[in-house]
Amino acid sequence: MEAYIRGLVERLRNEHRFIEAAVVKYLDMLYEKSAEAQDSFHNTARAIKSAKDHWMRHIRFEENEVFPLLEGHGIVEELKAEHREAEALYSRLEAERDVEKWRALLRELLHLKRRHLSKESRLVPLLEKMAEGLRA
Repeated sequence: MEAYIRGLVERLRNEHRFIEAAVVKYLDMLYEKSAEAQDSFHNTARAIKSAKDHWMRHIRFEENEVFPLLEGHGIVEELKAEHREAEALYSRLEAERDVEKWRALLRELLHLKRRHLSKESRLVPLLEKMAEGLRA
């Protein structure tokens, strides 16, 4: 079980690095480009879908493998609620056709992701403590 938890910790760290380095930065770029060419935001549907797909894989990983180990910690329910909020924002982004509303939704999603990743960083020490307890 200790090795399993340590593997989850490593995967969680890698996922968070990827989301921060790729997904969030990419969404930032889309936000900036949409300001430059307001009619081009419709061409970003594939990019938004790709970001959403990665986010959904990340959510499934956390909710199926990480969160069950941490039930009872207050942060788990908070993070689950933010997962649902991000899913809703992605759906609204995919459907929105007004440029300014679309940009506002994307900005909201970026703020949520940054805030969420910061909170999720607290999961690693909880998991590491659990693994240490199993070793003792």
